[in-house]
Amino acid sequence: MIHIKTTNVVKNGENYVRVDSIKALRAQQLPTMYTADKKGRAVFLSDDGQELITPTNFEVMRVGSMYEEEFFSSKIAFINDCGLRLTKINAFLKEQAKTFVGVSMTYHI
Repeated sequence: MIHIKTTNVVKNGENYVRVDSIKALRAQQLPTMYTADKKGRAVFLSDDGQELITPTNFEVMRVGSMYEEEFFSSKIAFINDCGLRLTKINAFLKEQAKTFVGVSMTYHI
C-alpha cells in the first residue's frame, strides 16, 4: 500500500496539492512481473525515497512538489490503476505457487 501525505494550498487563487511525504515499496520489494513492465504501468519508491517512479524512470510524484488539484487527482487515479494491476499479479503468483510448492519430484540421472 502506498501512503501519500499532502497539504492543500491556494496559490494565486488556484487550488494545489503539496506532497509532504510518500511511503511505498521500492522496486526490489515488488514482484519482477510488476516492475519489469515496459509500458510504465507500475509505481514504486525511488532509491532516494523522495519520489514515486515508473519502470521507465518517469517521475509520477515527488515529495515537496505542488500539483494542480485536477492533475493531482489524475496522478492518484494512475497510482490506483497500478495498485489494481499489482493485486492481480500477486493473486496470480499466489496461485502459481500453490501448484509448485510441496510437489515432490524424483530425478533419475
